Amino acid sequence: MIKKINAEQLEIGMYIVDTDRKWLDLPFFRTRFPVTSAKQVATLREYCRFVCIDTAKGKDISDSPPAGAIPSSADLDTTTWEGCYAAVRLGYADVLRRAAAENTLDFATVDKLAAELEQGISPDSGRVWGGLMRDTQPDPAAKAVNAAALALVWGLATGLSAEALRHLGSGALLLDIGLQRLPDAIRAAERPLDAGETALFRQHPQCGRDMLLAASDVPIEVLDIVLKHHERADGSGYPRGLGGGDLSRAGQIAAMAAECEDLCWEHAGRPAMSGLQALASIYNAGARLFDGDLTADFVRALGVWPPGCLVELAGGELAVVGDIPASEFGALSLRPVTNSAKELLDFAADPNRTVRVSASEIVRILSLADPIARFVRYYLRQCGGH
Repeated sequence: MIKKINAEQLEIGMYIVDTDRKWLDLPFFRTRFPVTSAKQVATLREYCRFVCIDTAKGKDISDSPPAGAIPSSADLDTTTWEGCYAAVRLGYADVLRRAAAENTLDFATVDKLAAELEQGISPDSGRVWGGLMRDTQPDPAAKAVNAAALALVWGLATGLSAEALRHLGSGALLLDIGLQRLPDAIRAAERPLDAGETALFRQHPQCGRDMLLAASDVPIEVLDIVLKHHERADGSGYPRGLGGGDLSRAGQIAAMAAECEDLCWEHAGRPAMSGLQALASIYNAGARLFDGDLTADFVRALGVWPPGCLVELAGGELAVVGDIPASEFGALSLRPVTNSAKELLDFAADPNRTVRVSASEIVRILSLADPIARFVRYYLRQCGGH
């Protein structure tokens, strides 16, 4: 049962499904998560007046202590995500400086930093997304750590093994290490590159792999991630134009994380996107450019519904997510596509119909690799509805 309660009534053991704040305004990576620490309780009380809890998945309000009970400072965890992020960023900046000065790479330090970053992230850590992408002009170390953090959360959400996560973290930190071999004029260009410069730029994954081959004890999985992070499922990527069958699961996660991170920064001729817009772009590109199932898994784990994604409601209806409202308690704007029997609706009869529902009514997100999702997308295009 879903209940709306005062934030002061929160307790460890409850399960959050909604708040009175927009997701991007909160320092939590997901909108649905169990409350497992006093620090989460304190943070939710700081940001929210009301929250929605699911009593089927966690404690009910009747089990709570009196309203207003506040955890003591002794209960709060002093090991913050922000501190972990800053330390890894500084450490990786030093790795890059030494790599440029000595033309060698200290992979052991990179692997250690990746392990520290992974340790600072957990499925309910909550502060990852809010702590990323704050600078207006990010340095290479910040971009690398942003991509690695996002990739690790993605990997956790999609069930990678501990060993695969470790390789993913190291590989994601090193995705653009090959840029060290390119001229400064190309690396720092604020204008569109010409054809010759573009061809040279597109060699940086191979340059990165070559640098790693010269280092000691770099796992082949890390080499693979670095070499193929600009390859795409439809073969349109670079440097080799490989297709989806040649791309590993971890490699595709790293590629999607790097793309999502990069979309959030302004480039020559292209404005920056918000985090939610970037996530929507990744979702809508699958399964053409990326693995549609991995993308859907990540969105599902976040409990965040980017515009354009296809969802199924508790009653069985399919709908497309519209723009996220500026306010409204947990409400999403959806365009219904089918009724509960999965029968397509007649858009000609009501071309602009939308409904508002709580995010808690969404039971799943459909991957664009799903034949049903592909058919719905085709139907919407034929109707001029998407």
